[in-house]
Amino acid sequence: MERIGKFCTNCGSALSEGAKFCGQCGAPTQPHEARAAEAEPTRQPRGEDAQVTPSQTGRPPREDPSMAAVSGAASQTRKDSAPVAPREAATQPPSDDTSETVEAAGTQPRVRDAAVAPGKSLGGYKRFLRIDPSGGFLAVVTPLFIWIAAAGILAWAVLGLISLRFDLSFLNLEDLFFTMLIIIGIMLSVVANAYLALSYRDRAGALWQALSFLPVLWAAFLCVGLSIMIWQVWTDFAGGPNELRRAMFSLVGVGICGMYGGYLSLVVIGPARIYQAVRRVVYVLIALVAVEILDALWWGARDVPGIEMWEHFLRAGLTAVSCAIVYAIIAFFMAQARSKGSQTSMLVAYVILGVFGFTIAVGALWDTFPPGAIRFVHGAIVIVIVATIGLLVVQHFEKKKVAGNPPAGSAPSPRDPRQATVS
Repeated sequence: MERIGKFCTNCGSALSEGAKFCGQCGAPTQPHEARAAEAEPTRQPRGEDAQVTPSQTGRPPREDPSMAAVSGAASQTRKDSAPVAPREAATQPPSDDTSETVEAAGTQPRVRDAAVAPGKSLGGYKRFLRIDPSGGFLAVVTPLFIWIAAAGILAWAVLGLISLRFDLSFLNLEDLFFTMLIIIGIMLSVVANAYLALSYRDRAGALWQALSFLPVLWAAFLCVGLSIMIWQVWTDFAGGPNELRRAMFSLVGVGICGMYGGYLSLVVIGPARIYQAVRRVVYVLIALVAVEILDALWWGARDVPGIEMWEHFLRAGLTAVSCAIVYAIIAFFMAQARSKGSQTSMLVAYVILGVFGFTIAVGALWDTFPPGAIRFVHGAIVIVIVATIGLLVVQHFEKKKVAGNPPAGSAPSPRDPRQATVS
């Protein structure tokens, strides 16, 4: 007969002697067993499905891969949504699949691809005083213009001090003004040809390396010719022999033609052969203009006085400037075309307007100049300017084609953080 030893503290049922659990509710009979049941409510089966607790092995628990992915995504979202200090945001590298976190190590985040050019490492105003060919046109021209302006201010200050010490009333203010303009022209020629030389040297190929020395020659021609012109201005183009004045205009004319051809070579017109043919034709016309300038100065039948040479050069410059202004306005409105068909139509219309303008120029030159090299130079200038502006319009269309927007519905690049979306 079973002996009754005690009662269950949970349900009040009678318990047999030595029982550890109540037969009615299953509650343990001893307090320490209750605490053990609360700490370990379920007993894991032994075998393949058995799991060992971290307290039994002394090793950290192994996290389930699917749960690790979910928790990692949640922690990354919290990290991305957290505000970043301005100083840290300026140096924080863009996050991608290969980025490494160094904040846990107590170090500053590294900026990848932080290779800085020598010219870019300068701080403050110094970056505006050093030429950086890798920075584009402005990085080359801006420092040169700053140095030119500084030299001009210094020269003007020196001239002012001299005028305070000595009587300079004998100076002709008009000649002084033209002298300053010629000095500015010398500096501009150096700037323009320096940019040409640096542009050629940036290009690959032995041909461009050889052509990089030609702008130095054009700059030398212009500087020598304009320097002689300063003396001629003060002597009313009568100082020295006539051959000196011929050499002066020859150097200036050939230097301008060579520099113009150099800038024409930088125009990007794409792979179309017809535009390549147009550029070669313009090269030939520029060379003919240079030859005809020498013809008008040296091989003419009569002796041309210095003041008449000056007037002819001024009129040739006015022809180029007026033609460039008219056709630049026409090209500006034509460059607004967007579709390929409308761009082709605009180019055809530009050619028709160019032929029409050249016809008007020929009629005007017949009534202005006698047959000869001077009249030919003016007519060739008109063709060169019209063709050059047309090639610049082609370059504008080519750049718009390269930088065009992607078609609608195209998938964004997963590596582009600006186009990435979070699902």
